[in-house]
Parts: sequence; structure tokens; C-alpha cells
Amino acid sequence: VSSLYIIADDTRQYSSTLIGTSGTCCLVQICATITWKQGSYCRTGGSAVITQMLDTHHSNNSLILTGFRALGNLAYHKDNIPLIIEGGSVGAIVRSMKANPENGEILQLALAVLGNLASDGKPKTLRTIISAHAIEACIDASACHQENVALQLSALGFLGNLCNDPKKCSNHLSGWRS
Repeated sequence: VSSLYIIADDTRQYSSTLIGTSGTCCLVQICATITWKQGSYCRTGGSAVITQMLDTHHSNNSLILTGFRALGNLAYHKDNIPLIIEGGSVGAIVRSMKANPENGEILQLALAVLGNLASDGKPKTLRTIISAHAIEACIDASACHQENVALQLSALGFLGNLCNDPKKCSNHLSGWRS
């Protein structure tokens, strides 16, 4: 895992971006297949490294997509969600969405990851998602890509997970306006 930190964090040259993409692709597979390593990766700050990578490479679509895939795989396991949230990933996801408003693939995958995170349902998670302006990013993406069925389904999944408990939803959304 520490070598992946170095690979993901090395952003000084074009070749490091290629290595970063390869390292992140390896990470996607690790996060998808080995459950005990996922928790270890999150506990040692791995999701924060992915967040830093997302914030550094807004124009590298391949790296953004593989970073989202890794976060999405990590977020399938509810124990990882608070660690992902604490690593600042929600803000990085929203910033990546805003930096790539025309890329339906990036937006769709970002909404799928946000949906995974929102499935946690814990008040702190919901507050973090709402305060990062993820709802606005979701609505903007949905409005700009009405013909993209996969994106629309991810948007609905995200909003559905965000509001799966009517009491929690009304409490957290009471001050929100588009």
C-alpha cells in the first residue's frame, strides 16, 4: 500500500501520471477483491491519497475515473465510509464533477460513488455530503445530461440513498435550497 501512496502522490512529470494511473488501476482491483485490505487501506489514509490525486488531476479523465472506481469499491463496505468521508473525498468528488461538467462518464461514476457513500445514512455522513454541495452537483449533472440514462440512474440512486430515511432527510435538507 505504501508504494501505491508514492505512485499516486508523484505528480511532477507526465510519466508519473501514467504510473499514477497504473497504480490506481491496481488499487481498484485491490479494493474490489480483498476485503481485509480495504479497511487497512482506509485506516492508513489511503482514501486521502486518492482524494489528493483527484484534486491534483482534474484534467486527467483516466485518473479521475480510476480514482472514483477505487473509492466506489471501498465505499461498498460501510466500515470504510466514515474513513473515506474523513479523508475529504466528498469534496474532491464534487470538485472533479465541477471541473468536468461535459464528461457524462465522470459525472455518472461520481454520482455512483456519492450514492455508495450516502447509503451509510449516518448524520455526519449526510451533513458532509450536503455541505459539499453534492446535491447541487447532482442536479447540474442531471440537467446537463438528460439523455444519459446511466447518469440519470446514478443521480436517482444517490438522491434515493441520501433520503432513504424520511426523518433524517427532512432534518438534513431543511436548510437546503437549489
